[in-house]
Amino acid sequence: MRFIAGKVETEMADDSDPRQARGVWTRRGFVGALGLLAAAGRAGWAGTSPESWRAGIAGRSVARGEPDYPSWRQAMPWQMYTAPRYPDLIVRPESAAAVPAVLREARGQGLMVAIKSGGHNVSESFLRQGGLLLDLGELQGIEVDPAKGTAWVEPALWSHGLLRAIEPAGWAFPIAHCATVPMGGYLLGGGLGYNHDNWGTLACDSILAAEVTLASGQTVIANERDYPDLYWALRGSGTGFPGVVRRYKLRLFPAPDTVMESSFIYPLSRLQEATDLLQAWAAAKPRDTELMMLLAHSPVADNEAPPLEQKVCIVRAVAYCATREAATATLGGLSGHSLTAGAVLKNELVPTSLRHMQEESVDTRMGLGFALPALLIGLSGEVSPLPVLGVLAGEWIDRAEFYLELTPTSPEREMVRALGQAL
Repeated sequence: MRFIAGKVETEMADDSDPRQARGVWTRRGFVGALGLLAAAGRAGWAGTSPESWRAGIAGRSVARGEPDYPSWRQAMPWQMYTAPRYPDLIVRPESAAAVPAVLREARGQGLMVAIKSGGHNVSESFLRQGGLLLDLGELQGIEVDPAKGTAWVEPALWSHGLLRAIEPAGWAFPIAHCATVPMGGYLLGGGLGYNHDNWGTLACDSILAAEVTLASGQTVIANERDYPDLYWALRGSGTGFPGVVRRYKLRLFPAPDTVMESSFIYPLSRLQEATDLLQAWAAAKPRDTELMMLLAHSPVADNEAPPLEQKVCIVRAVAYCATREAATATLGGLSGHSLTAGAVLKNELVPTSLRHMQEESVDTRMGLGFALPALLIGLSGEVSPLPVLGVLAGEWIDRAEFYLELTPTSPEREMVRALGQAL
């Protein structure tokens, strides 16, 4: 498929040389092609029976109007809300090798294509009215080259999965602050992760290459040399990227020997004071340190309390250093600022790790993120939890071990175990 000055000019034959497309991808042409993976087809449904799709595609699918469709559609977003948009087909290929066939079928049937890695996009832009939703949830693989400090990751791999694979070899990456954010949309959207200021600014800056299936069904490797404009677009185009990224090659970073944090908690009524502290810290430009502010519900607030008393703001500094002494010196200098005196609670010089911070991000007791019990408890209405989670069985059950690690002696552990047995 050719995108020239924003126009879809011709369709390349499936068996053509992929390198013939290289000259087509000028930056001007790409800008015109943003969002035009839909050029694989139109928005409408051509009317072919779903059975014809299933015969030619390795994976699972459901069509609008079939009994399981409501459960599938509701399971697509990560959050509880599901936008009132209804794709005609939802297709979940069992492997990356099945993706080209899906796109060829979509083109043949005149279907617009939307793509989802994990569904964490709060706008749910992957849910379109009509067309085909390509759910990449089964693509969770990872290949690590410890000697070179690189890794190939598939788009539905969770941040925590990447960390667990590279940590034993002494490597790290600016993964998302929430453990269950998959790498696909996170990388395409930029990726503001752990220690980002010191590890390449944004996670997408560490993409070395990507395996991309184009709307024609062809698969190419985009990097600085080959398909450079596709490579340029990989780093920040988000849902406008005109292709399906089957996997990314990432540059890894040496893992810090010491991770330590200090936090200062202020009532929301003193937000200005907390903001001033964060700005003062940023002006000091501490080395190997990530600065952030969090707004959270106060765990001690009464439900009838005024709104300003129900929320707190947390000013936090995390040092990623070679030695404990260096981390202590860096955080100690920040803690000495006069504005820290106004904090109602201080938690200083606490040893931690990337893994521990990831686990905290989905611990329901912390009030941060969504854990599996939140999904089970939050579902209501005509759709029961079990069918929804059944759609995600491969995604959730394969990763249930992570939740068991978080809550070794809690009711949540039994809920995960019971769900695994049911599915």
